[in-house]
Amino acid sequence: MQPFPRHVSVLVAEKQNTYYRFILTFTADFTAYSVRTEADISYEGINFTVLENDLCILLASADEFQVFKGNKVHKFERPPINANIRMFTESGGVFFLNGTSCLRLRCEVTPLQRAS
Repeated sequence: MQPFPRHVSVLVAEKQNTYYRFILTFTADFTAYSVRTEADISYEGINFTVLENDLCILLASADEFQVFKGNKVHKFERPPINANIRMFTESGGVFFLNGTSCLRLRCEVTPLQRAS
């Protein structure tokens, strides 16, 4: 189990050779929480980080990358990183360490354009 960075914890459990991932999201005062359960996952360790705005980035497997806040989840297939890369958050974004390389992920919000 990882500690509670920014009110999120990720746990993995095994029962009868099946792995389950439990993602707990806590309120700011830790008086309530929600649990999202994913069954029959491939276990490759727990690798996630949480930004200052509580946006969480989770490398769910070698084939799936998740970005979520609370229970709103966006899943991306075939991420450009692998399970050996470690993630961490610093001001300015999310960073990925791979041996001697350090990569940075930066997201920008683009305003919607209205059709005329």
